[in-house]
Amino acid sequence: DVKIDDAAIKDFYDKNKAALQTPEQAKIEYILLSPDTLMSKVSVSPDAVRAQYDQNLRQYGTPEERPAAHILISVKPDASDADKAAAKKKADDLAAKARANPADFAKLAKENSEDPGSAAAGGDLGSFTHDSMVKPFADAVFAAKTGDIVGPVLSDFGYHVIKVGAVKPAQAKPFDSVKAEIETEMKRAKAQQLFADDAEKFQNLVYEQADSLAGVGKALDVKVTETPFVTRAQVQQIALNNPKFVAALFAPEAIAAKRNTDAMEIAPNTMIAGRIVEYKAAATRPFDEVKDEIRRQLTRQQATLLAQKAGIERIAALKSGKTDKELGLAFSKPAELLRSQVGPGMPADALVKVFEVDPKKRQD
Repeated sequence: DVKIDDAAIKDFYDKNKAALQTPEQAKIEYILLSPDTLMSKVSVSPDAVRAQYDQNLRQYGTPEERPAAHILISVKPDASDADKAAAKKKADDLAAKARANPADFAKLAKENSEDPGSAAAGGDLGSFTHDSMVKPFADAVFAAKTGDIVGPVLSDFGYHVIKVGAVKPAQAKPFDSVKAEIETEMKRAKAQQLFADDAEKFQNLVYEQADSLAGVGKALDVKVTETPFVTRAQVQQIALNNPKFVAALFAPEAIAAKRNTDAMEIAPNTMIAGRIVEYKAAATRPFDEVKDEIRRQLTRQQATLLAQKAGIERIAALKSGKTDKELGLAFSKPAELLRSQVGPGMPADALVKVFEVDPKKRQD
């Protein structure tokens, strides 16, 4: 039902030229210097990778684990000497009973342990590595043999009587399964060192050869990237969302002279420098190019207003007693709605109104 004439389109165009501009754009060249961009320059020999594996087997495997159960006799940090002595005696007695009959350890733990987390399970702590327990406890467990009753051992929690289970030995991953990972780690370390060596050279070369990045790329053997026309927003993405680089690149003097920006750090261990190769200023798009877009926009606006008006009129008619059939309306099938969940075709503000209705006054 909406008709938009050409005069309305031209009037909109004349009043909204700023919104109808193409953004400023530039073709740029830039260099990113970081350990990642230098990775292709470094190499690691197969022998060095194997040596790294052999010398660090624990790093490329699972550490030794030991299962254990314990009986804890708690000692508070501010306990008196008498209380500490009483706790120690109780732990000594329990240790003696456990050694005399190791099969009763779980029963002794259930009846006597003051560790609420393990007592009901007979003191069972499962399997663990050395680093996952407090040092006195772990030292005692990992120095014992399978089946030993150890203790009492004093820790910050109190006295422990410990039964040690079967050892699960440390296991190294096969070399072939980790050699790619090791090679990458070693190359990254070399690239990190190379970055540290090249960062100052990069800054100096960018400044000294200010009218091009080609010499910088050749001297450091790093890639110079050239872009098609890009906007400020796209440049900011290239620069890892660093606004300072964008401001420097699009500074009036940088645009006019097409000179390199300073080398700047845009993230830890990541530097960038760039220059504009070709520049297009922001410009209003020609009327003939945008008139169809404007017509669609104005048509949608007017159609929305008409739809709102029609909706209000139909609601008023329904409330006055007219039926949906009389108004040419067709309601959907009933649907179950949740107050907390907006469903398809049910906007959030409409959902609120549905639940504001008094169910006792509903109308079929």
